[in-house]
Amino acid sequence: MGRIEILVCEDQKIVLDGIVSNLNNNKAFRVISTTKDASEILPIIRKKPVDIILTDIITDSKKNALDEIENIRKEFPEMKIITITGFPDISFMEKAKKLGVSSFI
Repeated sequence: MGRIEILVCEDQKIVLDGIVSNLNNNKAFRVISTTKDASEILPIIRKKPVDIILTDIITDSKKNALDEIENIRKEFPEMKIITITGFPDISFMEKAKKLGVSSFI
């Protein structure tokens, strides 16, 4: 079995670098794409689908990644999506569940 390919979307460089470094240090994972803006996720995975999307909820353009997930789900209904956020807003988790997000951190 090959490595699990991941796209990471995170607007804070230090957090992005830490996530990418940790994932790439595990032989099971390989980060193949990164972006700081959730609106770039769909165009990226159209060119090169991944196994998992790991995305912050509020990204560089202050775009809510959950809005983008709705569009991703239309084209890639089986793709695993993990959302992360530091905002203490429970409504994010509720909407993520409705969108079929695989996990919420």
